[in-house]
Amino acid sequence: MLCACRGSASTPAAPPPTADAGSAAAPALPIPKPAFEGPPPADPVAALETTATLGCVVRASGHVDCWDRSGEVTRVPDLDDVVALHDSTYERCVVRRASGVTCLDTGNDPEPPVHIAVKDPIAVYSGYPSCAIRADHRVACWDREHAPKPRLAAKLRGVVGLAGNGYLTCALRVDGHLSCTDELDLAPTAWREVADLSRMHAFAIGDGGADNDDFYTNGCAVLDGGDVQCFALAGHAGKAIRAGTGDYPPPAALAALHGATALAMDPDVHGLVALVGGHVVVVDADGAARTLPDLADATAITFDCAVRAQGSVVCWGGRANGQPYLASSAKPVPVVGVAGVTSIAVGKHETWAVTRDGRAVHWGGFATGWAVSMTDSHDLASVQIGPSTIDEPCFVRKTGGVTCLSYRTHQPTDMGVAHVVELVAGDDYLARQVDGALRYWMNIEIGEPDFAMTELPAIPGAVEIEGHLAMLCTRDDFGRVQCGDSGCAWDKPGHWKCGAPKLARIAIDPARELAVNHYTACARLASGEVWCWGHNEFGELGRGSADKNVSPPGPVTGLAHATGLRATDPGFCASLADGSLTCWGTRELAKQRTQMLPPGSLDGPWFGGADGCTIRRDGLAACWGDNKGGRLGDGSIVKLDSPAAVPGL
Repeated sequence: MLCACRGSASTPAAPPPTADAGSAAAPALPIPKPAFEGPPPADPVAALETTATLGCVVRASGHVDCWDRSGEVTRVPDLDDVVALHDSTYERCVVRRASGVTCLDTGNDPEPPVHIAVKDPIAVYSGYPSCAIRADHRVACWDREHAPKPRLAAKLRGVVGLAGNGYLTCALRVDGHLSCTDELDLAPTAWREVADLSRMHAFAIGDGGADNDDFYTNGCAVLDGGDVQCFALAGHAGKAIRAGTGDYPPPAALAALHGATALAMDPDVHGLVALVGGHVVVVDADGAARTLPDLADATAITFDCAVRAQGSVVCWGGRANGQPYLASSAKPVPVVGVAGVTSIAVGKHETWAVTRDGRAVHWGGFATGWAVSMTDSHDLASVQIGPSTIDEPCFVRKTGGVTCLSYRTHQPTDMGVAHVVELVAGDDYLARQVDGALRYWMNIEIGEPDFAMTELPAIPGAVEIEGHLAMLCTRDDFGRVQCGDSGCAWDKPGHWKCGAPKLARIAIDPARELAVNHYTACARLASGEVWCWGHNEFGELGRGSADKNVSPPGPVTGLAHATGLRATDPGFCASLADGSLTCWGTRELAKQRTQMLPPGSLDGPWFGGADGCTIRRDGLAACWGDNKGGRLGDGSIVKLDSPAAVPGL
C-alpha cells in the first residue's frame, strides 16, 4: 500500500533503519542549527541574485561578493562600481556606474570578461539573449559569444522589467503588457507582444521546456489591485506567443499572495515566492502556501533568499543558501537515513529506493538531502524510474501488482496488472508477467481519465526484456538475443493496437544482460565484452566515433571484463570486474568512453551513470556525482523551513 504523503523533508529526524540481520545501521543525520539574527553589515547589501548553485550580492560600495556550495563568501576581483547584476548558469552580467555592462564567463573554463557598450544601463538580464534596460526604458540585447555588440529593440519601449529561463526572455512594459522573444536572432521583429496578458506591474518566469521548435514556459504576475495571476506561455519559434491559464498554484494559494509587490520563480523547481509587506510567502511544489517565520523586514527576494532592511541576507530551502554542503562526490557516499536497501531507481532529480521490509524511501528533488520514508508503504518489492523528465516512480509489489505515482497529482495509482516478474522503465513502462505476456503504458498518462493499458502477446522463451514499442529486445535462457519492432501501431481511438512482435535474431555470442536506449541496443556477453548496434548519433556504439548511420553489432572498443550494463539518457555505462564504472555515448562525453568511478567503487548492484547510486554489500545505499537538489542523499543539504543568515553576509 502507498500513501500519497511523501514524508516531511523538513523533519530533521531520520527514519529508523531497517532491522535486517547482517545490514549496517543507517547513517545518522547531522542537524545544523543556523542562526537567523546577525549584526548589520558594515557594507549593506543593495542587490541579490541566486541560482541553483551560487549566490551573489552587490554591496552599497559597489563590490560584489558571492558564495557557492562550500558556503564560503568570496569577493569578485576588479568589480567595485556595480549597481545591479544577474547570474545565469554560465554567465554573470553586471551594470557598472559609469562604464555600461560587463559580462563574465562563469563556466568551468572561463574566458576573459567582455564589455558590452550599452548606453546608460539601469538593469540587466543574462540569458538567451542577454539584455539590458536603458535609462530611457528601451532594451538593448546581445550574445556575448557570437554577437557582443548590443542591438536596440526598435519597437520595444517603456520597459520596466526583464526575466527569462533559457527558453524565453520577456520584458514587462510600463503599460502592463508583456513582450517576449524565444530567438537568438536579435532582430527587432523577434519580440512579440503576448496577447491576453495585461495590467501587470511585476512578474516572474518559472520552468519551461522545448521540443524542436515548440516551447512552453510558466510564469506569474502581480496585477493592478494586488492579485496574483499565473499563466502558461506557449508557441513556435518566431511565431505568436499564446498565454493560457496555468494549473499551478491553486486558487487558495494565490489568495494568500494578495498584496504582493514582487515575485520569484525558479527555472529548475516548481515553486513560487512572493514579497508581501516585508513578509515572504512561499508556495511549494505541492501548491501549499506558507509564510516564513521570523522574517518581517524583507525588501527584495529571489527564489530562496531575501535582503533584509538592515542590509543582510537570509536564505531558506535546500540549495545554495550559504550553509556548507558537499557539492559532488567522485566516489559513492552513503545515503543518510536508510539501510537494508534491495532496489534503487535514479531519476532526473530524485532517487527512490525499496528496503527489505517493503518500505519506499526517496531523496533529492530539491526537497530533501537524505532518505525520507513514504507513509504506509510496506509491501513493495522493487522500484523503477525511466530516464525521461517525468520523475515519477513505479513499484512492483510483493504480490506481483504494480503501483505508480501519477505525473500530475503524485497520487498512487494501481495499474491493474498482476503476476509481474519484470518491470522495465524507459521513456515509458513495459511489464512482463509470469506467463510471458507484456503490458505497456505511457508514464505521462498515469492517473489520467483517458489512461489506456496496451497488451502485447507473449514472447516465447524470454527471460529478459528491454526497450520500448519502437525497439524491443529480448534474451532467453541460452543468451540468444532478438530485437525489432513490437508490432504495435497507434490506434486513433487513443491506444496502441498490437500484433505479434517482429523480432530478428542478433548475431552475437551468448549474452548475460541487455540495455536499450532509444534506437541503440547493447548486450553484455558471457565473455565480459559489450557489443552494441543501431544508431550512433552521440557515439552510443562505443567505437570512438559518432555518425547518423544504423550499424550492425560490434564490440565497444577496448572494453573487457564487464560485470553490469545500464542505459543512460542517451548512452550506456558498464561496471567492470575491478569495481570501476565506465560510460560512453552521452551528450557530455561525446565519442569518448570515460571512467566515471575508479576501481573499488562498486561491490553491488548499481544504477545511473555520471550521477548514480549503488547498493552496497552491507545493504546501504551510496551515491555519486552532482549533489544538486540533494541527489547524493548524504545529509549535507538540509531544507530550511525557517530563514537563516548567510555566514559572512
